[in-house]
Amino acid sequence: MLTICFTINCTTGCWNNRDLTKRSFAVAVGIDKNEENKIEVTMQVVKPQMIKGTSEGGLRSKENAVWTLSSTGETTFDAIRNFLKMVDRKIFLTHIQIIVIGERLAREGVMETLDFFERDQEANFQSFVLVAKNITAKEIINAKTGIGQIPAVHITDTLKNNTALSKTKDTKLFDLMKDIRSSGKNAIIGTIETSNNRGGASVENMKIEGTAAFEKDKMIGWLDAKQTRGILFAEDKVKSTIIYFSDPSKEDKKVSIEVLRSEGKKYTTAANGKPEFNIQIKLDGNIGEQQSAEDLTKPNNLKIIESETSKIIESEIQDVVSFAKKELKSDIFGFGELFHKKYPDEWKKMSSNWDEEGFTEAEINIEVTAKIRGSGYISKPTKPE
Repeated sequence: MLTICFTINCTTGCWNNRDLTKRSFAVAVGIDKNEENKIEVTMQVVKPQMIKGTSEGGLRSKENAVWTLSSTGETTFDAIRNFLKMVDRKIFLTHIQIIVIGERLAREGVMETLDFFERDQEANFQSFVLVAKNITAKEIINAKTGIGQIPAVHITDTLKNNTALSKTKDTKLFDLMKDIRSSGKNAIIGTIETSNNRGGASVENMKIEGTAAFEKDKMIGWLDAKQTRGILFAEDKVKSTIIYFSDPSKEDKKVSIEVLRSEGKKYTTAANGKPEFNIQIKLDGNIGEQQSAEDLTKPNNLKIIESETSKIIESEIQDVVSFAKKELKSDIFGFGELFHKKYPDEWKKMSSNWDEEGFTEAEINIEVTAKIRGSGYISKPTKPE
């Protein structure tokens, strides 16, 4: 929140030195296709009069920090321009942190909507993009919040936290546009929903977990948190995560492994023009928790734990590979992009039907090697007397 306050304060000398209180800054945007087949844009706007210098403590605690308003139009640009009928000042888009796309619009195609953001000189290409699941983008942007809070900041922080836990992916507008235009790679975007709709949506009951899978600019399905983690391992995007399974010494007890470092690589070869891909994962981890009293640092136990960790990750990757091949028929891993770079001539022959044929028929091998490097501050669990 302080980042927004500081940034806005620092811009008071720009744009012909206009009074800051005569400006409105959108920090979140929701875009839906409504029942009348019109584009509905909902904006979360910071109240300029609520922002004070960061040295004075930021927002006044007794008032709402934002207001939300919605507008419809034949296009995204038309809907945004129609906001001028409702407010007495221009709404600037330079500070948008979150863009939420409704499911219906996502399934019909997002390119026409995102075209506006590509062309607009105020667009923030570092904005995170999310797809609303089982709820409209408008409801997400209108979610209730505590006094003095900026909901967009809460959503952004939650997205970053769950990305750090490898439960979702923090796709930025720039990266989404790049993937949509890519030859041989389809996008995945983080999803946002509410865990409890009773009493209306609020920032406290929002859930950002899993991803939406695309083919070109159209959403075609959902991936759960484990499937998403499988892709993140393959893309070398796992920052930290927890793997848990049954204790090798006592099956009714659990062991938790904290992944500290992961390196994911993809390779491709071609035999008689037919593509083959290899995913290689190497990771280091610690024993983060154990429920049994067994000494798991013994060499034999460590080997079992490393093997089990590798098997679980390999299984997760294999699961999402199979799902992408059989159900989605969409190369969300970017194998085609990899093949295109190494074998451009062979790629020309199969690029037009890559998702439906080349990707679904390609052989994909997975190899995971896990090493347990430590067990925290203790090597043996504490045993009760």
